[in-house]
Amino acid sequence: MATEIETSSANKRIHVVHNHQNQTMSISEIFDAQTYPQLTAVTGQLSAAFLNRYLNEFVQLEIALGSPSSP
Repeated sequence: MATEIETSSANKRIHVVHNHQNQTMSISEIFDAQTYPQLTAVTGQLSAAFLNRYLNEFVQLEIALGSPSSP
């Protein structure tokens, strides 16, 4: 499980929509709890290390976790 988000064009693992527009933002801009006190996200995986490092200061946090489906 990755603990960092890779955003290179060859391996883009994050899609950011801000104010209904596609955006390019750094990880510190995305997870800035001072600017955005609440976060709503959808992800396929979330590690405890990532949660503790980037998400622990949000006032409100809603995360939808998914898992790969088996055929």
